[in-house]
Amino acid sequence: MSNLERDRLLERYRLGEEDLYDKVVELFDQALEENPGDPELYHSRGFIDEIRGRRSLEKAASFYEKGAEIARTNPQHADHVKCDGQLLGIRRALGQLNKSIEYYKQRIAENPEDLNAYGLLTHAYYLADQIPEAQKVIEAAYKIDSEYPLITYWMGLINSRLGKLEEALDLMSKTVSLDPAFIDARYSRANLYERLKKFEEAAEEWQLIIDYHREHFPEVSMEWEEEQLARVKSQIEEF
Repeated sequence: MSNLERDRLLERYRLGEEDLYDKVVELFDQALEENPGDPELYHSRGFIDEIRGRRSLEKAASFYEKGAEIARTNPQHADHVKCDGQLLGIRRALGQLNKSIEYYKQRIAENPEDLNAYGLLTHAYYLADQIPEAQKVIEAAYKIDSEYPLITYWMGLINSRLGKLEEALDLMSKTVSLDPAFIDARYSRANLYERLKKFEEAAEEWQLIIDYHREHFPEVSMEWEEEQLARVKSQIEEF
């Protein structure tokens, strides 16, 4: 097969003929074996899997979106934020956070009391590094309900990002008080204690995180968390 025919097959694959994947991989792998010094071949070979990866992510996004939609309509599946959170990660990987931003803005417009949508819109803005917009959204949500753990958590994260560490710490502590199982708030609180040079409190928080996981998720490795605990303890000795 000529190089021109090979490149035409790649173009057809790019345009949507997914059944050509194995064939174009075989052709470009063979070409690389014959010409290992050609950077264009490496570019093309990487592009093949990039296309497939993006298509797989798009499929994953459609499943997460549908799962979140179904969960919101069924009281037995109140934790639809799980699917929504995964969807945000996928949209970020695809460079499509604007889709999530518009989607959650529409959700809020349809139901101004949907606190989860406020939290998710804040998250989307945060991932897009649009902190002023994230701050406006979460402050609006906090006025609606200042006792909702997801909202107090994101208020804390935004305050932390803005350098308001004491305020952020208070909000993370409030989140943990409202929902002791909100483990992300504990990680954030450990980080804030350390940034404020409250190393003993940070060590205590890391120990609580480790103990929580050992009790509820004993199969999960705590190696990284134990490293953080040891590191903070060493700072206590030096401080």
